Amino acid sequence: MSPDQLSVEKLTVYLSNRATLQDVTLNVERGQVVALFGHNGAGKSTLLRAIMGVIPIRSGIVRSDFVHWTNNPHTLARAGVSFLPQQRQLFTGMTVAENLLVYSEAIGQTRQKFDEKYSSLSKHFPILSENRNSLARSLSGGQAQQVAIARTFLNTSHLLLLDEPTIGLAPHLRQKVFGMVHDAARTEAVSVIIAEHRIEETLAVADYAYILRQGRVSISGASAELRMKGQEVQQAIM
Repeated sequence: MSPDQLSVEKLTVYLSNRATLQDVTLNVERGQVVALFGHNGAGKSTLLRAIMGVIPIRSGIVRSDFVHWTNNPHTLARAGVSFLPQQRQLFTGMTVAENLLVYSEAIGQTRQKFDEKYSSLSKHFPILSENRNSLARSLSGGQAQQVAIARTFLNTSHLLLLDEPTIGLAPHLRQKVFGMVHDAARTEAVSVIIAEHRIEETLAVADYAYILRQGRVSISGASAELRMKGQEVQQAIM
C-alpha cells in the first residue's frame, strides 16, 4: 500500500434490510482522483457515507496508511478526512462564516489557520466575503452549495469524499470546483473520491473511475481508457 492510500475491500452495506452495496472493492493512492459513477440508487452515496462512518458496514474492511480507520466521523475528520454530503447539512440559523468556523473548530484548526483558509477560499467563492454575515437559511441552493464545498475544503489534509459537488452550480463554478479538485490532488497530494453525474467533466480530472450498478462495481478502469468507451460507460450508468 503506497503512502496515504485508502483501501476498501469487499464492502457490503445493508439499508432497510436490503443489500445496498455488495462486495465493493476500490483503492485510492495518494494524490489520486477516483471518480464514482452510476444510476440513481446505484450506491455511490452509500459508499461514501460508509467510508466516512456515517452508516454501518455489514462486512468488509476500510483501511488507510494515515489513520486507523474507525466508524467515528468526528475522529476521521480530525485525522484529515473531509466529506461533502449531498444534503449539504448547513446550520441554517448560523451565518456563512459561522458554518465554516464551527467545522474548523471541530477538526482542531487554529483560528489563524481558519482565517487563512477562509481568505483563500473566498477567492474561489466570493459569496464567503459578500455574504459572510448572512444566515445560511437566506441562501439560494447554488449559494448554499458553494458554502458547503468551501467548508469541505477547509480540511484537505489527506482525503476528500465529494458527493455530487456540482449540483446546482453554474457552469463557471462547476469548472472552478473541478479545478480545486485537480489542484488539491496535484499540488497538495490529497486523495479524492468524487461521485458525480457529469461524466466527461469528471473524467477530465480523474485518474481512475468505478461504475456502480445495483450496488456492485460493474466497470472500472483508468479515466483515459473509459473516455474511449463512452457508449459502454453510458449504457452501464443507465
